[in-house]
Amino acid sequence: MRKAGLRLTMLVALIALVFQSTPTHAANDSYADRLYSPMFITKIAGLYFIADSWNHRLLYSKDVRQPIKDWKVLDNDIAAPHSIAGNGTIFVSEDTGRDRLIVYTLTTKGFVRTQTIAGIKGRPHRTIYDSATQKFYVLTSDTQNIYTLSIKDGKVLVDSKKESHLLRSRVCPVLLDHRRQNVLRERTESDSRRQLPRRHLLPSREVRRPPWLPLHERY
Repeated sequence: MRKAGLRLTMLVALIALVFQSTPTHAANDSYADRLYSPMFITKIAGLYFIADSWNHRLLYSKDVRQPIKDWKVLDNDIAAPHSIAGNGTIFVSEDTGRDRLIVYTLTTKGFVRTQTIAGIKGRPHRTIYDSATQKFYVLTSDTQNIYTLSIKDGKVLVDSKKESHLLRSRVCPVLLDHRRQNVLRERTESDSRRQLPRRHLLPSREVRRPPWLPLHERY
């Protein structure tokens, strides 16, 4: 009995020691103190930018060594941005979850949200700025389109949209094969499963895509 009691005491002491030595700040931190699935970091005109995708925000700082909580928020009403690009004055980022782009202008008072470019279908995923052509180029992930945008009179305008055949030839066969496998799997299921409405038989790429986190929810 004494040995059993001693073992129990040692076990309780060990558990207490583990809890004391385990950091607890992560549970107490707000979403603003850390990143959640950051997709992109870059430096433009002396400023560092982070696309903090699943926190639905863009951050910037002059010092990349600053704690995340000390970075300034460029925008926190943007659905899962994946990148940001600019010429030092005008910047463009993807509002991926809403199929659109957001344009910002850097003024003497800071960043101002000046434009919303809608209709960029297919989940815009990457934006770059080419100083040689002075144009923005945006790539969509689902449709593999390349949008070209130019700056005219301080505004960003869509010049053209082209399908990237190179990406299509490399990516689409994989997606199509994945869909074929999904169809075969559906056909082997029970009759009751087959009688479900067609909305339950969507290709797995749509079914398995994580739902967008509500913008008001922060982790």
